[in-house]
Amino acid sequence: MAPILKRFCIAAFALLAISAGIASTALAAEYHSEITNTTIKGEQIGEEALTFNAGTVKCKKVTETGTVSPATASEIELEPEFSECTAFGFVNTLIDRNGCKFKWTWLPPTLHLVCPAGKTIHITAFNCWVKIGPQTISGLAIVKAGIGIARIIKLIKSFSGLLYTQESKSFPGCTNGSFTNGTWSGESELKGFNSEGKQVGIWSE
Repeated sequence: MAPILKRFCIAAFALLAISAGIASTALAAEYHSEITNTTIKGEQIGEEALTFNAGTVKCKKVTETGTVSPATASEIELEPEFSECTAFGFVNTLIDRNGCKFKWTWLPPTLHLVCPAGKTIHITAFNCWVKIGPQTISGLAIVKAGIGIARIIKLIKSFSGLLYTQESKSFPGCTNGSFTNGTWSGESELKGFNSEGKQVGIWSE
């Protein structure tokens, strides 16, 4: 083999090896815990905000809970609860999840809204009802933070294209119909705990 051709082949094989290594690293993004059967508790940082044609819904408290059996997983499923919410300027807005859950997947970072058949997340505001059904939403950043048993996972939400329906008799802006222009922003922290309630490290990599 000619020297120039030989050097070219060596360089090409090296480039392929580097590319394969990068791809392998990217595909390794997963949830990890120090233990199996980890209880996950999530709490938001700041306010959670969702926007619809009718206006903005904000919640001061959104929690997520669930148990993840494996120590390593490509997705985890948690049950959300919304409280201290306002919608379109009205306080004490009820948000009923109706059995819907959050399924967070790592590759790519995505939120899947998973609901029982025929159910939706139902926002009940003054003379305006918004329903958010099962769907997959991109626009998520998953970040690890802390060290040792204090390791946590941060979820930074910047969703757009949220699917929803509105229903109203007279509320301005709450036009009846189905829409695809909803947005959802917020940040939450997930922490792991063992069966004794002691914190254990969870992380993403």
